[in-house]
Amino acid sequence: MAIFKRRSTAALIALIVVVLGTLFGVHRSVGGETAKIEAQFYSGVYLKDEKYTQPSIQSQLDKRNPAALGLVSVASNYPELKDMTDALRSAQHELADAGTIPEKYAANEKMQAAYVKLNAALAQRELKDNEKASAASYAGTLDGAQSVIGKSAYNSQVEALRNKLRGFPVNILKNLAFVQYPDYFGAEG
Repeated sequence: MAIFKRRSTAALIALIVVVLGTLFGVHRSVGGETAKIEAQFYSGVYLKDEKYTQPSIQSQLDKRNPAALGLVSVASNYPELKDMTDALRSAQHELADAGTIPEKYAANEKMQAAYVKLNAALAQRELKDNEKASAASYAGTLDGAQSVIGKSAYNSQVEALRNKLRGFPVNILKNLAFVQYPDYFGAEG
Protein backbone atom coordinates (compact mmCIF):
# COMPACT_ATOMS: atom_id res chain seq x y z
CA MET A 1 0.00 0.00 0.00
CA ALA A 2 1.31 3.35 -1.05
CA ILE A 3 0.08 5.16 2.07
CA PHE A 4 2.60 3.31 4.26
CA LYS A 5 5.48 4.32 2.01
CA ARG A 6 5.07 8.05 2.69
CA ARG A 7 7.27 9.77 5.27
CA SER A 8 4.35 11.75 6.66
CA THR A 9 2.45 8.54 7.38
CA ALA A 10 5.50 6.99 9.04
CA ALA A 11 6.00 10.14 11.13
CA LEU A 12 2.34 10.14 12.15
CA ILE A 13 2.47 6.48 13.16
CA ALA A 14 5.68 7.10 15.13
CA LEU A 15 4.06 10.08 16.87
CA ILE A 16 0.99 8.02 17.78
CA VAL A 17 3.17 5.21 19.15
CA VAL A 18 5.23 7.67 21.23
CA VAL A 19 2.13 9.41 22.62
CA LEU A 20 0.36 6.15 23.45
CA GLY A 21 3.54 4.72 24.96
CA THR A 22 3.98 7.82 27.11
CA LEU A 23 0.38 7.72 28.31
CA PHE A 24 0.66 4.01 29.05
CA GLY A 25 3.86 4.64 31.00
CA VAL A 26 2.27 7.45 32.99
CA HIS A 27 -0.77 5.29 33.70
CA ARG A 28 1.39 2.41 34.95
CA SER A 29 3.81 4.46 37.03
CA VAL A 30 1.36 6.93 38.57
CA GLY A 31 -1.29 4.25 38.98
CA GLY A 32 1.28 2.05 40.71
CA GLU A 33 2.27 4.86 43.08
CA THR A 34 -1.39 5.56 43.84
CA ALA A 35 -1.97 1.87 44.59
CA LYS A 36 1.07 1.78 46.90
CA ILE A 37 -0.18 4.78 48.87
CA GLU A 38 -3.73 3.46 49.16
CA ALA A 39 -2.39 0.06 50.26
CA GLN A 40 -0.95 1.85 53.30
CA PHE A 41 -4.50 2.59 54.39
CA TYR A 42 -4.89 -1.17 54.87
CA SER A 43 -1.37 -2.18 55.91
CA GLY A 44 -0.05 0.87 57.78
CA VAL A 45 2.43 3.61 56.94
CA TYR A 46 6.11 2.81 57.36
CA LEU A 47 7.96 5.69 59.00
CA LYS A 48 11.56 5.48 57.77
CA ASP A 49 13.02 7.82 60.40
CA GLU A 50 11.50 5.83 63.24
CA LYS A 51 11.84 2.42 61.55
CA TYR A 52 8.27 1.72 62.54
CA THR A 53 5.06 0.84 60.73
CA GLN A 54 2.07 2.67 62.14
CA PRO A 55 -1.10 0.65 62.66
CA SER A 56 -3.30 0.94 59.60
CA ILE A 57 -6.40 3.07 59.59
CA GLN A 58 -8.39 0.03 58.48
CA SER A 59 -7.19 -1.98 61.49
CA GLN A 60 -8.41 0.81 63.77
CA LEU A 61 -11.77 0.94 62.02
CA ASP A 62 -11.95 -2.83 62.53
CA LYS A 63 -11.47 -2.26 66.28
CA ARG A 64 -14.10 0.48 66.40
CA ASN A 65 -16.85 -1.60 64.79
CA PRO A 66 -17.29 -4.26 67.51
CA ALA A 67 -16.70 -1.70 70.26
CA ALA A 68 -19.59 0.37 68.89
CA LEU A 69 -21.81 -2.69 68.90
CA GLY A 70 -20.72 -3.44 72.46
CA LEU A 71 -21.72 0.04 73.55
CA VAL A 72 -25.04 -0.42 71.76
CA SER A 73 -25.63 -3.63 73.72
CA VAL A 74 -24.99 -1.84 77.03
CA ALA A 75 -27.24 1.09 76.07
CA SER A 76 -30.02 -1.19 74.84
CA ASN A 77 -30.89 -1.82 78.51
CA TYR A 78 -32.13 1.78 78.64
CA PRO A 79 -35.19 2.27 76.41
CA GLU A 80 -34.99 6.05 76.66
CA LEU A 81 -31.70 5.86 74.72
CA LYS A 82 -33.23 3.97 71.80
CA ASP A 83 -32.82 6.78 69.26
CA MET A 84 -29.14 7.23 70.14
CA THR A 85 -28.59 3.48 70.19
CA ASP A 86 -30.22 3.14 66.76
CA ALA A 87 -28.07 5.99 65.41
CA LEU A 88 -24.85 4.32 66.58
CA ARG A 89 -25.95 0.92 65.27
CA SER A 90 -26.85 2.46 61.90
CA ALA A 91 -23.50 4.28 61.67
CA GLN A 92 -21.68 1.07 62.61
CA HIS A 93 -23.47 -0.82 59.81
CA GLU A 94 -22.61 1.99 57.41
CA LEU A 95 -18.95 1.73 58.34
CA ALA A 96 -18.98 -2.06 58.00
CA ASP A 97 -20.52 -1.75 54.52
CA ALA A 98 -18.32 1.12 53.30
CA GLY A 99 -16.17 0.15 50.34
CA THR A 100 -14.05 3.15 49.44
CA ILE A 101 -11.74 5.21 51.61
CA PRO A 102 -13.96 8.33 51.39
CA GLU A 103 -17.02 6.21 52.30
CA LYS A 104 -15.14 4.78 55.29
CA TYR A 105 -14.19 8.28 56.40
CA ALA A 106 -17.78 9.56 56.18
CA ALA A 107 -19.15 6.53 58.02
CA ASN A 108 -16.48 6.79 60.72
CA GLU A 109 -17.30 10.46 61.26
CA LYS A 110 -20.99 9.60 61.55
CA MET A 111 -20.19 6.80 63.99
CA GLN A 112 -17.95 9.08 66.06
CA ALA A 113 -20.72 11.67 66.42
CA ALA A 114 -23.28 9.01 67.38
CA TYR A 115 -20.84 7.43 69.84
CA VAL A 116 -20.02 10.71 71.58
CA LYS A 117 -23.71 11.48 72.02
CA LEU A 118 -24.59 8.00 73.32
CA ASN A 119 -21.56 7.82 75.60
CA ALA A 120 -22.46 11.17 77.17
CA ALA A 121 -26.02 9.96 77.74
CA LEU A 122 -24.75 6.73 79.35
CA ALA A 123 -22.49 8.74 81.65
CA GLN A 124 -25.61 10.43 83.08
CA ARG A 125 -27.25 7.09 83.93
CA GLU A 126 -26.87 4.97 87.03
CA LEU A 127 -25.28 1.94 85.41
CA LYS A 128 -24.73 -1.40 87.09
CA ASP A 129 -21.08 -2.14 87.87
CA ASN A 130 -20.71 -4.63 85.02
CA GLU A 131 -22.38 -2.19 82.59
CA LYS A 132 -20.12 0.62 83.77
CA ALA A 133 -17.02 -1.52 83.22
CA SER A 134 -18.20 -2.68 79.80
CA ALA A 135 -19.13 0.83 78.69
CA ALA A 136 -15.75 2.15 79.84
CA SER A 137 -13.95 -0.63 77.97
CA TYR A 138 -15.87 -0.02 74.74
CA ALA A 139 -15.39 3.73 75.06
CA GLY A 140 -11.67 3.23 75.64
CA THR A 141 -11.41 1.14 72.47
CA LEU A 142 -13.40 3.65 70.44
CA ASP A 143 -11.36 6.61 71.73
CA GLY A 144 -8.03 4.83 71.44
CA ALA A 145 -8.61 3.70 67.87
CA GLN A 146 -9.82 7.17 66.88
CA SER A 147 -6.68 8.66 68.41
CA VAL A 148 -4.45 6.29 66.41
CA ILE A 149 -6.36 7.20 63.25
CA GLY A 150 -5.80 10.88 63.98
CA LYS A 151 -2.04 10.33 64.25
CA SER A 152 -1.74 8.31 61.06
CA ALA A 153 0.69 9.58 58.42
CA TYR A 154 -1.51 8.17 55.65
CA ASN A 155 -2.91 11.57 54.57
CA SER A 156 0.58 13.10 54.47
CA GLN A 157 1.64 10.25 52.14
CA VAL A 158 -1.36 11.07 49.92
CA GLU A 159 -0.45 14.76 49.97
CA ALA A 160 3.19 14.05 49.11
CA LEU A 161 2.18 12.06 46.03
CA ARG A 162 -0.38 14.67 45.01
CA ASN A 163 2.27 17.39 45.28
CA LYS A 164 4.63 15.30 43.17
CA LEU A 165 1.92 14.92 40.51
CA ARG A 166 1.12 18.63 40.36
CA GLY A 167 4.22 19.47 38.32
CA PHE A 168 4.32 19.85 34.55
CA PRO A 169 4.02 17.68 32.42
CA VAL A 170 2.73 14.97 34.80
CA ASN A 171 -0.28 17.08 35.83
CA ILE A 172 -1.50 17.09 32.21
CA LEU A 173 -0.41 13.58 31.28
CA LYS A 174 -2.04 12.17 34.44
CA ASN A 175 -5.44 13.37 33.26
CA LEU A 176 -4.89 12.15 29.70
CA ALA A 177 -3.87 8.72 31.04
CA PHE A 178 -7.00 8.53 33.26
CA VAL A 179 -5.05 8.15 36.50
CA GLN A 180 -6.69 9.16 39.77
CA TYR A 181 -5.06 10.64 42.84
CA PRO A 182 -5.08 8.43 45.91
CA ASP A 183 -8.00 9.17 48.23
CA TYR A 184 -7.56 11.03 51.48
CA PHE A 185 -9.04 9.61 54.65
CA GLY A 186 -10.74 12.88 55.37
CA ALA A 187 -12.62 15.78 53.94
CA GLU A 188 -9.58 17.19 52.09
CA GLY A 189 -9.10 16.91 48.37
